Amino acid sequence: MEIINKLISASIIKAHMGPLKNFPKIALVVWARNPPKSAFAYLVEISRIINKKNDPVIFVDDLCSMLDTGRTTVEQALTNAQYENFFTALSCKTIFSSSVMKNHDFLSMTRELDPLSKKVTFNEFKNCLPLEKRADIQNLGIVEYYHFLLELWMLDHASTKADTVIAGIFSQAILACHRNVSKKPMTAILLPKVNETDFEKNYSKIQQVLAK
Repeated sequence: MEIINKLISASIIKAHMGPLKNFPKIALVVWARNPPKSAFAYLVEISRIINKKNDPVIFVDDLCSMLDTGRTTVEQALTNAQYENFFTALSCKTIFSSSVMKNHDFLSMTRELDPLSKKVTFNEFKNCLPLEKRADIQNLGIVEYYHFLLELWMLDHASTKADTVIAGIFSQAILACHRNVSKKPMTAILLPKVNETDFEKNYSKIQQVLAK
């Protein structure tokens, strides 16, 4: 796709995995641990440049957030409302993992995650961990594995609504893993790490690309 190649040449996009489509159905998958960041608006902007016909669908993983922080459903709802408001202001539809996996008891969640757990290897799980956690993997809690499976499960659900996902380069390993195990692997468009102070400079570069 010409526009993606232009964005790669301008270093707006770092790389991609999988075939590129002319008008991809794009998903963003984000984690609702902290309040939404301005980087999410940047991802939405890139999505709209790639496909002017359709807005991206936003998948917000709040189950991982509750697992990681120990928040109750009521406590997490406060953060969820921030995400709902943030993306509604950008005219994007938001889907929360807790609304997809409606039964949150341990047995129901295990049944949902079991098919994925049988497809991934320990090495794939290890490769998706941050370097500091890999270095101390013998002391890693089992919650990290559930976190990993929930991420794959959320990507799997996103693949029922989209054929392409846009994310930062730090998500490359989990996106590659999902492509290996999913029946509907999504193309992944990877962006380089960008500081908030660089957004305006990047928007200027994007305008230059679009003007060519």
